Amino acid sequence: MGILVVEDNYLVGEMMRLAVEEAEFDVVGPVATMEEGIKRADLPSLKGALLDINLRGRHSFPLARILKSKGVPILFVSGYGRSLLPADLQDELLLGKPILGADLARITRDHFKSNAGASGEKKLIHTRAEVLSQRIAEAERRLATQRRRVEKLQIEGYDPQASQLAWDLLEQMSTALETMRRVKQSLESGADVSRSIQLPPISDAMINVSDPESLEHWASEFRISPVHLCDLVGEVGPSSRLVAKALGQEAMFGPPRKSNATD
Repeated sequence: MGILVVEDNYLVGEMMRLAVEEAEFDVVGPVATMEEGIKRADLPSLKGALLDINLRGRHSFPLARILKSKGVPILFVSGYGRSLLPADLQDELLLGKPILGADLARITRDHFKSNAGASGEKKLIHTRAEVLSQRIAEAERRLATQRRRVEKLQIEGYDPQASQLAWDLLEQMSTALETMRRVKQSLESGADVSRSIQLPPISDAMINVSDPESLEHWASEFRISPVHLCDLVGEVGPSSRLVAKALGQEAMFGPPRKSNATD
């Protein structure tokens, strides 16, 4: 039985995938948009769903309602507080980022009531190690492709915002690959896998100024007027991280990112 993971940050999505697998569930996704989540909402094997609240500037609440109408339990994992949840979703469990992989795995297992038994533990560990090896090889290929993309953007002189976003993704992919390697080592040595998994702080999201809900949400987050936010997006681009930097509010996104890629 699978747990749907909906998260628009590559690194966070991979960390959530590993935690769900540690909870002894199959993973559906991760997917990065509400549309992709809706396509998978009809899967008969869904046991539950982990949902980020902000998906590229749009709230995941419509998807949450669709899943609930189908009897699929949900669990929000977000850097935003409960006050953002609408009245009909106030009773849903919400976990704040950052969160330790061990805690996410434990809560996921308890919330969705895994039926995996201890008798298949050795087989499960062996299968997970094999699957993870394949995923690591795939991640290495994608990382190499992204590194070439970053280099091309820099050589051809694309705008700084595009280069920054491409570098951010490269960094997220690199961190996710390192974590997968640590998890594989833990599996092979019999160590506690959960200690190798950590979810980072709130992800960088895109601000959709043409969506009133997204605009109001981000204006509230930055404590500025929607008009001021539109002006900033026009100056630095739609990245919420870059807007936060322009406002001197980088702390809400964790440590600053590098601006130039190096091997």
